[in-house]
Amino acid sequence: MLIDKNNNRSCDHITDINSPLSDEQEQNVNQVVPAFMQKFRKAWINSEKFACFESYGKDSYYAWCKICLEKLSVGRGGKSNLSTHLQTKRHIQAAIKVVYPKDQLIDTLMNPSITEQITEAELKICAWAAENNISFAAVEKLSDVIRSIDSKSEICSKLKLDRTKSSAIVKGVLAQEQHERLVTKMRNQNFSLIIDESTDISTNKTLAKVIRLMESKKEKFKAEDVFYKAIELKAGDHRTIYQAIVDEFINDDIDYKNKLKGFSSDGASVMMGSENSVMKLLKKDCPDLIVIKCTCHSLALCASYACAKIPSYVEHLLEDIYNYLAH
Repeated sequence: MLIDKNNNRSCDHITDINSPLSDEQEQNVNQVVPAFMQKFRKAWINSEKFACFESYGKDSYYAWCKICLEKLSVGRGGKSNLSTHLQTKRHIQAAIKVVYPKDQLIDTLMNPSITEQITEAELKICAWAAENNISFAAVEKLSDVIRSIDSKSEICSKLKLDRTKSSAIVKGVLAQEQHERLVTKMRNQNFSLIIDESTDISTNKTLAKVIRLMESKKEKFKAEDVFYKAIELKAGDHRTIYQAIVDEFINDDIDYKNKLKGFSSDGASVMMGSENSVMKLLKKDCPDLIVIKCTCHSLALCASYACAKIPSYVEHLLEDIYNYLAH
């Protein structure tokens, strides 16, 4: 029993902090209610208002704004966080900058055809830069050159492509359109999957995925390899790689169990092992899957083993010939 020193009366209603807790009290203490965390829902982007957002990679508690090029937390506020972001001054200014340069706002209302031609020109330049691996800094300089060539042309004079805008167009417009076209084809026809894992300078594991499709052009069929996705892996074991592949197919609503017909990768045991490998797990989902080891990796191994049988002085001779001709 505790005694209140000020009033000199018993305080039976106060629990002594040193006294042991009863079983019921201990159970109540251990029952900690976890805080609810809202995940990003793809149904949100069906609304035109939220079409500029997408899930931020593997972290489903964040959203990615394709206009501002920044990630937003939705874990605590959910959809209301996205609505708040749309009303910020930074987002509004970025949206105006991406869609229209400042001096084109009036022209958009007065002469929409010119605006469409300017937008088409910007898209073509950005597509050319992406196809030829041109830096966005060079694209900015190129737009300055184009404006100086014909300052009287309405299209050339109002063409503006800085690094931020070029990056936003490639990532938020061209890349999304290309991906949606590829996903549509994968939903409607059979395809093969080619994968390779790599580790960058920061020791992050990345899985690159390429899709091989048959394209019919002018009654002729041609095999076409199209980049699908590059995703970061948490680990390099066969189950993690397999789950990363399957998750992307499910997110894109692709019936891979019926559409995936071929699989190719390097000959590493984690990919092509006879017991525990990515190939074996895919075979369980797709029993008719055709598996072929990567031709490039196989030829590299053949060349390596062949060179091991050649005397060392032959290799030195070839190196000396190359060095003499090169310098």
